[in-house]
Amino acid sequence: MRLFTCVFITVLLAAALSCSGGGGGAAPSGSISGKVTVGGPINGAVELQVALLSEPGGAILETATAGHVTSTASASVSGRDLDFSFSDLDLATYRVAVISQNGGAPTYWFTSDPIALSAGAPSVANFEEQMSFSGVGPWGTISGVALFVTNGSTSWPDPSLLVFVGFNKVAEPTNILQWLVSEADVNHGELIFNVDHLDFGTYNVGLYGYNPVTHAVSVYGAFDETVTISASDVNATNVNFPADFAGDPGTDPELGSISGTITFTGPLPSGLFISVGANTIPPQMGAPIASFDVAPEDLDASQQVHYVLAGLPDDDYAVAIFSYDFATHQATYFGQYDTAITVDPGNLHHAGIDFDADVSLLSGL
Repeated sequence: MRLFTCVFITVLLAAALSCSGGGGGAAPSGSISGKVTVGGPINGAVELQVALLSEPGGAILETATAGHVTSTASASVSGRDLDFSFSDLDLATYRVAVISQNGGAPTYWFTSDPIALSAGAPSVANFEEQMSFSGVGPWGTISGVALFVTNGSTSWPDPSLLVFVGFNKVAEPTNILQWLVSEADVNHGELIFNVDHLDFGTYNVGLYGYNPVTHAVSVYGAFDETVTISASDVNATNVNFPADFAGDPGTDPELGSISGTITFTGPLPSGLFISVGANTIPPQMGAPIASFDVAPEDLDASQQVHYVLAGLPDDDYAVAIFSYDFATHQATYFGQYDTAITVDPGNLHHAGIDFDADVSLLSGL
C-alpha cells in the first residue's frame, strides 16, 4: 500500500510541474517579412515568387506569389517592391529567394544570406534587399542619349509596339534586358537614359522595338562599341548613338557631357519635381536641353547626389538645380554652378562640376 501511494504522489507531482510550465509548453514560432526591390531593366515577362529556403540544403519550404513582372511595367530608378511575409516558422536558419518556375527547375534571381531565428530573436520584420535581372551584383549604371536624326523617321511607332533601350551582355546575345521608354521621354529629339542595377560586365546597347504578337524585333539605333562597367568604372556615361524609326542610322555622334556632385543643405521635401538642367546661354525656349531628375531617396548619407547631363551639342551652358511646378509653369532655382561650361570638339566632357543646393529655398513650396 505504501508503494502504491508513493507512485501516485510522484505522478501527481509530475503533472503539477507540467501544468505550471516547468516541463515544456507550446514551441515558440518565428516570422520573416519585408521586401525585395527589383532594380534596373526587366528580363521580358516573368511570374515571380518569393521563396523560403531551408539552410543548409536550400530546399524550398514555402512560396508567396510576388506578381507578374513585365517589361511593360513602369520603369523607374527606384525599382519595384516585392513584399512578402512568412509566419509560424520553426526557430531555425533560413534564406529568402526570388524565383520563377516555368514547368522545370526553378530559376533563382536572388538569394539572401542566412537568416537565423532564435528564442531571443524569433522575428525579422525589416528585411530589405535588392535584386536585378542582370546578375547578382555588384551593379553599375549605363547612361547616354539616343539622338533622333532630323532627316529620318521620328514619328513614334504603333502604340502596340514596345520601345525600349536594350542591354545584353556580349556573353549572352539572346538575353536582352529591357528598359521601357515612351514618346514622352523624348526632349528636343533626344531620348536620355540612365539605367541602374546592371551587373558588372560588357554590354551591347541600343534602342529597339518589340511586337508582342509577331515577336519581331526592330533595331532603331545602336551604340557602335561595347560598353563595360567594372569596379574601376562603375558608371559608364556618354553612350550616345543616333536613332531612326526607319532603321539604325549608323555612326555614333560625338556629343558632350557635364557631370558632378551636388551637396544639399538637408533632406529634400517630398512631392516636388526636381531636376538638374543644362541650358544654353542665353537659354532656349522650353525645357533645358539636358536634364537629370532627382528624388529624395537618391540622396546618399552625406546628402549628396551624382548627376550626368549627356547628349550636349557644342555650345555654352549654365548648370542649375530647380523645382518645377507644372500647374503654374514656374521654376524655383535653389543651386547653380557659378561659371559657364563650354562644350566644343576640344572639350567635350566636363566632370567635377560640383555645387551646393540650398534646400531652405524650397520651404514655401
